[in-house]
Amino acid sequence: MLVAVAALGVLNGVLLDTRERVREIGVHKALGMTPRQTIATVLTSVVVTGLVAGPWACRSA
Repeated sequence: MLVAVAALGVLNGVLLDTRERVREIGVHKALGMTPRQTIATVLTSVVVTGLVAGPWACRSA
């Protein structure tokens, strides 16, 4: 149950991050960015956020 709640939290973060960056993603696509590069950009952002926020959250708990 806890894993499902955590997964929904991560999914919510990814969706919000992507919606906030729609204009930036549109500019990159207009300049020739492929769908694979778009996915890589979003996933990199999520991974970096998780790597930074994970230890920070564990330390403050």
